[in-house]
Amino acid sequence: MYTLADGVNPFLVLYFGAIAAAALFFIVVLIEALVLRGLKWGSFRLSLIDSFVVNLTSATIGVGLLWLFAIAGALNLGVALLFLVLWALTVLIEGAMLTALRRHPLRQTWTAAVAINVASYAFLFVLVAVFLRL
Repeated sequence: MYTLADGVNPFLVLYFGAIAAAALFFIVVLIEALVLRGLKWGSFRLSLIDSFVVNLTSATIGVGLLWLFAIAGALNLGVALLFLVLWALTVLIEGAMLTALRRHPLRQTWTAAVAINVASYAFLFVLVAVFLRL
């Protein structure tokens, strides 16, 4: 019997995987920019730029950490616990980046770091839950 997997080229999967990852990245940047704007971080343009910068940084570090987790075999934490750990790391990384930008007082900066990541991780968790049927 012929299945879809018989006709799928591995390079095609990698290609669409990269497109999907890029699309998710830009969706998260947009969600977080909207939350920053709602928190009166600045103009939409400034919120979008800051969201892009902090997400690019956390994504770069996150890819490295994901490889370390995979090598160490730590990915059998379960989806919910893994999301919680990654959320906490992302809050720390993006909070540090927003602090380095020195645009707002620390309290407002760290409130923003928590809020933007609650919004984006809620979106990502729902997306993963739908695909994995958790």
